[in-house]
Amino acid sequence: MEEREKLRSNVAERTRERVFLDSSVLLTAVCHEHSDSAILLQRCKEGNMLGIVSQRVLYECNWKLKYHPELQRKFDELVRPLEVVDVSDEEMKKYTTIVADLNDRHVLAGAEAGCADYLVTLDWMLIVNRIDPPYANKIDPPESNNCELVVM
Repeated sequence: MEEREKLRSNVAERTRERVFLDSSVLLTAVCHEHSDSAILLQRCKEGNMLGIVSQRVLYECNWKLKYHPELQRKFDELVRPLEVVDVSDEEMKKYTTIVADLNDRHVLAGAEAGCADYLVTLDWMLIVNRIDPPYANKIDPPESNNCELVVM
């Protein structure tokens, strides 16, 4: 019986959409409970989609929330159901020419490392070297798994 449950779980994991979430989405969800970002995180919690973040995204959020313990507690609860991927400096190198700010390379690398179907961000400047936001809202990062960028 356990074998069947494991198989069902594996099939469910492969059929759910995988969504990489940038820090802007997480912080907005924490600060604004009725925002689209909060709704997206709720869908991840309910299992409708698989939310993915990187260690660097979590670090960035924790750093920004360090003087707000009440928000930090909400944040910790919010990210509990998310899958966390690690991104190396080497994995970020190929995104150097795409992003306007080199500190954002980890976002694209994290989406690729997490095999994300979508990358969701509120930062329309994230890939300004590649597209002309807000007019374009989807790209295929080079050599990626065809992850779509959704700028909310």
